[in-house]
Amino acid sequence: MQSTNGTRLNEETLQTPAVIVAEDLIECGQTRLTVQFTPPEETP
Repeated sequence: MQSTNGTRLNEETLQTPAVIVAEDLIECGQTRLTVQFTPPEETP
């Protein structure tokens, strides 16, 4: 991924692009992001 700060997904260094899902932890250098989303409401 050619990151100079280090890019990690769920505490594992990324070497290739990855799919993220809810509750994943993304770390870019010293920045930490947790993926959260609300599923869309179902319509009848």
